[in-house]
Amino acid sequence: MHPDWKTESLRLEKTLAFISARLKNKLAEKEYLIHQQKDINKDMWEEVRAMKDLESISDFMQYIGLLKQNISWSKQTMKDIIRLDRQLSSPYFGRIDFSQAGSNPQTIYIGINSLTDEDTMEILVHDWRAPVCSMFYDSETGPASYLCPAGRISGELTLKRQYKIEGGRLVYFFDSSLAIGDEMLREMLASNAGTKLRNIVSTIQKEQNAAIRNETSRLLAIQGAAGSGKTSVAMHRAAYLLYRHKKHIESENLVIISSTDILGDYLSDVLPELGEDEIKGVTFHSIVRKHMPDVSLRIQTHPRLMEHVLNTAHTVHGRKIREILRFKSSRAFLNILEKFFQYAQEHLFPFEDICFKGQTVITGEELSRLFRHDFSGMALAARLKRMETRVFDLVRPLKRMRQQQKTRELLDGDGYMSSGEARALSRLMLRKEMESLEQQFERMFSASALSLYRRLFENDDAWNACTAGSDFPGKDVLSEARRYTLENIESGLLGFEDAGPVLYLSLMLGETAPDTTIRHLIVDEAQDYSPVQIKGMAHLFPSAGITILGDINQNISPYASESSLEDIARLISSDDYEFMQLNKSYRSTMEINRFASGFLKKPEGEYFGRHGEKPRLVLCGDYQGLCHALAEAMAALSERKYKTAAVITRTLADARLLYKALQKQAKNISMPFRLMDEDFEYALEGIMVMPAYLAKGLEFDAAMIVISDERDYSYPEELGLFYTAVTRPLHDLSIFCPCPDLPPVLRRADSRHYTITRI
Repeated sequence: MHPDWKTESLRLEKTLAFISARLKNKLAEKEYLIHQQKDINKDMWEEVRAMKDLESISDFMQYIGLLKQNISWSKQTMKDIIRLDRQLSSPYFGRIDFSQAGSNPQTIYIGINSLTDEDTMEILVHDWRAPVCSMFYDSETGPASYLCPAGRISGELTLKRQYKIEGGRLVYFFDSSLAIGDEMLREMLASNAGTKLRNIVSTIQKEQNAAIRNETSRLLAIQGAAGSGKTSVAMHRAAYLLYRHKKHIESENLVIISSTDILGDYLSDVLPELGEDEIKGVTFHSIVRKHMPDVSLRIQTHPRLMEHVLNTAHTVHGRKIREILRFKSSRAFLNILEKFFQYAQEHLFPFEDICFKGQTVITGEELSRLFRHDFSGMALAARLKRMETRVFDLVRPLKRMRQQQKTRELLDGDGYMSSGEARALSRLMLRKEMESLEQQFERMFSASALSLYRRLFENDDAWNACTAGSDFPGKDVLSEARRYTLENIESGLLGFEDAGPVLYLSLMLGETAPDTTIRHLIVDEAQDYSPVQIKGMAHLFPSAGITILGDINQNISPYASESSLEDIARLISSDDYEFMQLNKSYRSTMEINRFASGFLKKPEGEYFGRHGEKPRLVLCGDYQGLCHALAEAMAALSERKYKTAAVITRTLADARLLYKALQKQAKNISMPFRLMDEDFEYALEGIMVMPAYLAKGLEFDAAMIVISDERDYSYPEELGLFYTAVTRPLHDLSIFCPCPDLPPVLRRADSRHYTITRI
């Protein structure tokens, strides 16, 4: 037994007793607030029933104020109760002893949230995000320092200790001279995957901590290998920013963009576990919908785009679509779009004389001067609106005179018509006369992002002028892109690849107002977004600091961009950015990582030393044999006490077919299994049958990859999708193929890194 065991046990008992007393007080406060709210409600409604004068209304409003105050206090009390309840289970996970030069050593216990004795102002537990706690993650014992608002504090770290406390019981502790000890990390990684992303606060590694706490630039780009903890870093960085800038950033001022709603739900528990309000993840699709509500077209989601592209991959049509998507996701297309916006202002707004009943209201030359000079400092949409208002002001007296004339003519021509009837009829007649003028107004002063985007593709002069000199190869692709885009719009569909350009045009146009309330933007899986989409998001949130995270090797988009995360960062901010790399993979075993590396163009960094079984390739001969072998493998999962598993297919169509076949053999499968599609109600427990693109960002105890056709993943741009699929499991990977020999994609793997079973 460790010589400090008794001392640490007594310290834990003291801390838990303090938490218990605090929790008891908070529960009593909760009951008091409940009773107080009932009393306020009762008194308020009695006041309503007796309300007779202004004084009564004033009293009523005071009750409303009291009620709001009570609700606010109640919310904070509930937060405190939840936090204290969590602390009662595990109040801290680490300790450092640190002494500044010439000072006595200071013992600092570190937990998810702070704990302070308000009577003595003694900090019993420090929040992991406090500046002094950075030494727990970064420093070895010996000379150490940390940066705080007052500057850098230097001294000596004499002790670093890690604890495992469960249910208020001290399980073990150990001392480490290095950063975070491998013992605790290995134990965490060896455990089963949960249904939600778990916090990693007790095992944050040095390079992860540097990314979490980085504040040197407005933009931080984090390139991370599969399993390096990118998404966890993103969520802990959000928690850190909320703590560090609590006066300026609240949960509603922070946006996390996820690739799917499923992934957003998967992340939803992390921030509450870290003591912060939940931040609902949004998708690019939902951003477009929210900020461009007037777009009448059906906007395609990324999963539906993926499904369409993958299902047509082996056809001529599918190959054309991939080329079109590659074009629209290029820097060249971003340049074309920006060039077109300038072209549109110069050439697509020809102004003409506006006349009313033979009288010139304003000449086209005057309108052109207003557009290009007088109002040139305004956004295009505001400029046109201002011009329209100016012309209406000129037309208004002419309309009034014309109506008076019509009224007189009607009264003179029909002695039986009253003046009221004549005025009503004259208004109707004038409205008819105004139709052509209103059409002229619509033609000259109306401009929407969608209409402009459409004109780019349908106007020969605009298209030729803006694509001239483009460095994107292939005139055939450009021609097909025009046809394909217009066909989609005509059918009422705005493709996912077109939503970004339309949003970007809308921002440049001034039709969509930037959201200045957002203080920080986190973009996960940034490699899956096109330059136009990235630019659009940066323009939409101009007041926000930005964190982008991704892995080029996991690019699952059909256009398979070769841009690095650093290239994407430069696109947003050419000089004010910082680039960091997370090279070490923690999720999967060494055996899974070695196998997965065979599908990379160039190997990634290093792998954490946790071992398991080699991946298994099961060659089943036919589809029926595949279903039978897969059902047997699924039935065996419960014996390993796994909580989560995934059966991953290439497409949703494949997943649906397989799920239907597996249901017939469900009697042998003890774990619940379900089909996951885009509209899946989030709950990852059990076995999920899903397409590979929906597995992005998730992790499971085991993954069973199904290759339904030997052509699956055979295109170079699909390698990222396959690599993503095989890096989902923590412990167990198997691949099932309905063929006697290895399909082309598996021939890339080193035969030393897997076993083969033929059925």
